Amino acid sequence: GLRKRVFGADDPEVAQSLLDYAWNLGESEDAAGCEDYCRQALVIFKKSNGREAKVVETLSLLQLSINTRSGFAEAETVAQEALDLGRKYFPEGNPHLADVMHRLASAAIVQHQPERGERLARESVAMHRKFHGENHPETGWGLYHLAWALKDQGRYEEAEPLFREALTIFWNQYDASHSSTAQVLGHLRALLTARGDQAGLSRLKAE
Repeated sequence: GLRKRVFGADDPEVAQSLLDYAWNLGESEDAAGCEDYCRQALVIFKKSNGREAKVVETLSLLQLSINTRSGFAEAETVAQEALDLGRKYFPEGNPHLADVMHRLASAAIVQHQPERGERLARESVAMHRKFHGENHPETGWGLYHLAWALKDQGRYEEAEPLFREALTIFWNQYDASHSSTAQVLGHLRALLTARGDQAGLSRLKAE
């Protein structure tokens, strides 16, 4: 409200306030509220020159909020817009573009397109390593989705070390009850079971 009065309703500073509030709503798991404020911010950022990075960031958060309510088709439309803009303005990559890609990879895998998921996840992992570093949770998510795509193609030997790398990252960031850790462990157990690796399952249980 204050920024609107000071800067005007269409000023990028107002959009930044809307985006900041959208992030807070997302953290509070208010997907509908997050989506609403993202859309308001997006309208302003798109009108502003030189705000392409903010448009990609806002589209990334909008994709996440839509994904939360399982709107895969709508989320993919938003993600594709982010991809098109990101590839045009950020040929060397962008951290929020990396987030968009690993979420798209997840949606592709769920929709039985593991090869497409692999391509997206590989690009995402490269960007995450570049912008977030080796031990960041977002890098872990990229690795997790790449491993999942490989697992679903039966490429267990390639997938296992990636699952373990993601698991190490998540263990360093969260406790064992966190959903990220549980998801990786579930896939790793399924992989070892599919491969008939009883010794590996025993080691995993001990760990």
